[in-house]
Amino acid sequence: MCGHATGNVSDYVLEAVKNGFEVIGISDHGITPRGFLRPYMDEAALKYYLEEIDAAKKEFPQIKILKGLENEFFRNNDSFYRNLLSKLDYLILGVHYYNDDMSFYQKSSFKIKNQENLLKYRDLAVKGIESGFFKIIAHPDVFMMEYPSWDETAIQVSNDIINACIKHNVLIEVNAQGIRKGKRDEFGKPLYPNENFFKIVKEKNAKVIIGSDCHRPTYLNDESFKAALEFAQTLGLKVEEELKL
Repeated sequence: MCGHATGNVSDYVLEAVKNGFEVIGISDHGITPRGFLRPYMDEAALKYYLEEIDAAKKEFPQIKILKGLENEFFRNNDSFYRNLLSKLDYLILGVHYYNDDMSFYQKSSFKIKNQENLLKYRDLAVKGIESGFFKIIAHPDVFMMEYPSWDETAIQVSNDIINACIKHNVLIEVNAQGIRKGKRDEFGKPLYPNENFFKIVKEKNAKVIIGSDCHRPTYLNDESFKAALEFAQTLGLKVEEELKL
């Protein structure tokens, strides 16, 4: 429904069944409180999406299907998120843009290159975590895609986000899509999931969950997903296998 993926809900659930999954969380990019902004849903798409999940639950009774969305956080929109959650099992916080106004498309969290913008990203991510609306934060380390170095600001931002997740019981996602994209640092390691970020997660004993972030059904349990799990296991992270509602 987001416009940059393939397949419908049943396609993803069928792939999960084929791979022996006991639970799958469906979490496309959700509607925003500011109207229809691509790549997010409009009201009609959201209605259809929720109906598709309900239909899949009837079609595949052998697997537990959780109804979710991945959403940006916009301040001062509590009633919007409460209304969404009344229709869902959970929300994922995805801070793809580090300012929360109508011009947010020009402020990509994937293209942060200086300390000032990194701190803006941190502020919005922490506010979203503190809101209580989200069970998971997606790819919190995505700022390392273009941030030039693992400096003191990157360390402080990471600590602040991780501490907020611990305090508010938000799971930190190890994101397989970052591996799937194939972008590496000078040591051949993925830019995200970022090893430096997750070493701090390990030090603080924070809880993580592996997110396939698959935009095609065949990606659900692919080599990138398995690599994300291996990444977490190698670092000794505390992996939650199922989202507790």
